Amino acid sequence: ALVLSPMLALVIGAGLLGLVAVLMISWLVLEGALKQVDQGLETQAQDFADLAFSFRSLKGSGQSKTVLNDWAAREAKTEGARLKIQNTERLALGAVVLLGFLVAGGLFAVGQNIAKFGTGDGPLLVLLIFLSFATFQAATQIVPMLTAHLKHRLARERLATQDEVGTPPKVAPSPKTLKDASKQGSVAVLGESGSGKTLALKQLYNALPKETAALALHDAAVLKGTWRDNLDLNRQQDDQALWTALERVELDQRCADVGGLDSALLGQESLSTGEAHRLNLARLCLHPAESKLLDEPGEHLSQDQRRRVVPDFLAHLQGKRTVFATHDQALAQGADVRLRASLTTQGVA
Repeated sequence: ALVLSPMLALVIGAGLLGLVAVLMISWLVLEGALKQVDQGLETQAQDFADLAFSFRSLKGSGQSKTVLNDWAAREAKTEGARLKIQNTERLALGAVVLLGFLVAGGLFAVGQNIAKFGTGDGPLLVLLIFLSFATFQAATQIVPMLTAHLKHRLARERLATQDEVGTPPKVAPSPKTLKDASKQGSVAVLGESGSGKTLALKQLYNALPKETAALALHDAAVLKGTWRDNLDLNRQQDDQALWTALERVELDQRCADVGGLDSALLGQESLSTGEAHRLNLARLCLHPAESKLLDEPGEHLSQDQRRRVVPDFLAHLQGKRTVFATHDQALAQGADVRLRASLTTQGVA
């Protein structure tokens, strides 16, 4: 018969009770911190939207510094909640592992004691040894599972209580207006930050068949791979076409200096912001789409480089439906049609 000594019973019982206590405390701390992060991110998103549309007027009234300081304070509070989650997870995991080791050790000791009852109890010995290792392994997964469950529950609660999604903002010029204007040649959508010119491009892109349109935003991504990988995502172009595209955006010498098309790019840190932007323009130049949409083609370029690169690049796109957004009046003068962007609460034709 299997007899559990009082000491082993105390060890196993204490370990199990400790596990329950640690999980309950972790539950309460993590739940509060996750809600704080969620609320902080929601507030920051709303603040960012408000700031984007009102920064110019705030700057003029001298309030921009106060608004940005408030933003930084809320960001610090949210970051503190994130740090609290990380520290709680680490402490809870350490405690759970130690308590799990205690319980597993107790079960292993029970298994060892069975040996004196004869060979007939061998299968039970193996079972208890396996159970001790399984208990320890399971303990290391409890805290990540707890955090994932809380995040899932919080997301469900937010969806259940979320207000009805508002009507997306309307922007002029509308996709129909841009389509009609592009029949006359290249189109420049003019506007200051927050005027809706990028939104106008995105709405036009969504209104076009995806296989016929390419959209290049000004926050260009540099992929880990080679120059060739970044330029020709579908491997459809020959070397001459790739070098021509690089030359058009004044990146050919930069590529040659580091070893050519098959030299490595290690991500965003491999190129400056301006170089990444020009790489994105070269990528768009090589794209087979009939409609080329560009957001701020002169962004992150020096004034001299902007005057050299962008007009030549746009000239190369003649014959394609070309629509670009810009706040630069001089660049806009090179377009066949110029339209001004504006946000409106009313529908646009």
